[in-house]
Amino acid sequence: YGVLPGNRIALFTNNDSAYRSALALKKAGAAIVAIVDVRPELSSEMRELADEAEAKILFGHAVVATEGGRA
Repeated sequence: YGVLPGNRIALFTNNDSAYRSALALKKAGAAIVAIVDVRPELSSEMRELADEAEAKILFGHAVVATEGGRA
């Protein structure tokens, strides 16, 4: 059992697990807006998962601030 946490998802990661999560979220109906990865490179296997999830990948980036409301 699971709950889709939102319709438009951005994931922040420093490892490969986010790419599998992105694909699972995509299959559950979410749009993967971006995967923010602090690493400078990615394996070809994980790049394929990101492509399948239709995710934009931001290499060598980090989340430093967010904003939003209760929606």
